[in-house]
Amino acid sequence: MYPNTGYSAVYTQPQTAPSGGCPGGTGCSAPADSGFSALPEITGSLSSPSVTGIPMDRPMTVNQESLQYLNGFLRTQIGKKVKVEFLVGTNTMTDRMGILVGVGANYILLNESETDDLLACDFYNIKFIRFYY
Repeated sequence: MYPNTGYSAVYTQPQTAPSGGCPGGTGCSAPADSGFSALPEITGSLSSPSVTGIPMDRPMTVNQESLQYLNGFLRTQIGKKVKVEFLVGTNTMTDRMGILVGVGANYILLNESETDDLLACDFYNIKFIRFYY
């Protein structure tokens, strides 16, 4: 998006006539040489400030805390019962079930329902997480 304008950019291949005029003899006043054209934002899209609540003059910061990363989303699910499936090695799947009690940068903490133990799980081996509501 162009900052502060609410417009999206679309790249098109620059087209100029051999004489340097407008493409196709359309009679336009300026040749299309930049390759970018601005299109108005679709009303009600997710990038609209009325939908996201984020002012258009601020760039959106994406870090590990944001909901666009699994860590950020899992932090919103702390306290829920989960079933986590792990890939161990090349073709062995195992699962663990419990209450999600913590999320770190590269691990999650589960309170196992059967033993009431605290289990630290490697974040990078997780393949699936089922959330029970």
